[in-house]
Amino acid sequence: MKTYLPFKYDMAKYNWTLLEDVSFDGKQFIPDLVEFLQFGESPINGEVMKQRAKELNAHLGQHHAEYLLEHKDLIPEEWRGKYYLPFPGTVWQASVDNCLIPCLFWLGARWCLDFRWLGLRWCVRVRLVGIRK
Repeated sequence: MKTYLPFKYDMAKYNWTLLEDVSFDGKQFIPDLVEFLQFGESPINGEVMKQRAKELNAHLGQHHAEYLLEHKDLIPEEWRGKYYLPFPGTVWQASVDNCLIPCLFWLGARWCLDFRWLGLRWCVRVRLVGIRK
């Protein structure tokens, strides 16, 4: 059963349209880094990264990102400042040609949520987040 919770950072209030979202049951999970680039490859476009996220069971969305922001102790310290973490399971449309996905990144002394253009070229400093089993 799919569960859709309200977003803490609901971009609909800025007239963005929610195009895609994955379910989240609200239960605790332990994040795991998932490499999506293949050997010798960098960068790749966002649609390819998004497809690989599905194939690698790392297709998490904004609810997962918001959960991690609320439970920062679950994010390993060694990820700080090293990786940019997109959550391609949620896609917002801010304008006709502007689809964005939520991302977590380390800014000085804390994790922050940001929205980046899906059409970017995603490189080696980027990792997907999966759920450790």
